[in-house]
Amino acid sequence: MPNVKTEASRGSFDYWLVKINSTGQLLWNKTLGGDGRDLVTCAIGTPDGGYVIGGNSNSNKSGDKTQGPSNAKSDNDYWIVKLDARGNKLWDKNFGGFDPDNLFSIITTKDGGLLLGGSSYGMGSEDFWLIKTDKVGQQLWDKSLGSDFDDEALHAVALAQDGSYILGGNKGDNNFTLFKLQENTNITYTLTATGCNGTVKWNNGTTGNPLKISAGTTGNYTATCTTNGCSSEASKALSIVAKTNTPVIQVSNGYVCAGSSITLTALGCDAGELIWTGGLKGNSLVITPKKTQSYRVICIKSGIPSDSSTAVTIPKEIHIT
Repeated sequence: MPNVKTEASRGSFDYWLVKINSTGQLLWNKTLGGDGRDLVTCAIGTPDGGYVIGGNSNSNKSGDKTQGPSNAKSDNDYWIVKLDARGNKLWDKNFGGFDPDNLFSIITTKDGGLLLGGSSYGMGSEDFWLIKTDKVGQQLWDKSLGSDFDDEALHAVALAQDGSYILGGNKGDNNFTLFKLQENTNITYTLTATGCNGTVKWNNGTTGNPLKISAGTTGNYTATCTTNGCSSEASKALSIVAKTNTPVIQVSNGYVCAGSSITLTALGCDAGELIWTGGLKGNSLVITPKKTQSYRVICIKSGIPSDSSTAVTIPKEIHIT
């Protein structure tokens, strides 16, 4: 295969992707774009062996772009494109507001989704702007971080071992700033005692009805009713079991050459036990595949297993002839 661009341009600027092997030989190349200016700024491998490509676009709905600008006045939006392992487009998504938005960083999250990080115009001049999506690019939430006076431009996002997000960028002309964010997990259960015309007291010492508890709490709960100074027997116990977070698999490479290996690492199982497909245990697996195979992992904490992770399929080693 000659080392040349094999697809025609779409607009004034396009995303151009080149996949090479470990010795620099061209495997494939791909042009993506609409009728305007599309500038790629970041790219990541995904657990399924594919890729997510991100950048900035002012193209209309045209070419490879299935959504136009978010607002007629905006001259720049986030634009992400999902590819399979061979560079075939699976889907694309456009995100933006009224003013220019510049995407700089993408990571995969513990639940298999994506976190997009960049800059937008919001609370002040220029602010950090984060977008969380599910695994097919549907927006779940967004958040702006900034001050009223300084320009703050986000340049990097990372996933910490505890599942939180680390954000880094510039503040003003000469400063560097960091944020750490924990995704909201403040889900609560409401326990209600019925059949009591007096005061309800719970076995954790709380008085009142109903009782709200964190979904991350494991325990047994009973209630008594006190009326005219007399207390009832304790109710039947209700058990609440905290769900263990589902781990996500990180892949060291998107390809495997003959004789080489690939490492799978499980994230999001702090202080837990990881069990992989086939019963193997440990935080990571080093594989030299002889056949195409899928891998999953679960996390067990305090005897409670998580849901199985999203499967990662590792192709057999590739021989270039």
